[in-house]
Amino acid sequence: KIAFVLGVFGQKLSLGMLVPVVLVAVLSSVGMSGVPGGGYIGEYIICSIFFPAQMEIAFPILVVIGNLVDPPATMINAAGDYVTCFIVSRFVDGKDWLQKQLKK
Repeated sequence: KIAFVLGVFGQKLSLGMLVPVVLVAVLSSVGMSGVPGGGYIGEYIICSIFFPAQMEIAFPILVVIGNLVDPPATMINAAGDYVTCFIVSRFVDGKDWLQKQLKK
């Protein structure tokens, strides 16, 4: 998202900006992943750090990108959680873990 908005404003993503971009991405994804509408908070933080002078233009662009990207990302995240739970159950409870649970 940051790279796209930088391109909209005609700025380049420099090597020196890479560390703050990665830090913001990691901290916002870990801190706001369980909060409904947390993406908007992350996008506001991105605007505050990287685009304070262009906040009025950058924030709506980030919101539109977020609304397009977040639902499929949530779907993939939820599907991955289910698959991981099944794999852990298989290792912990053995081959017939589902039949054991259904008998209870």
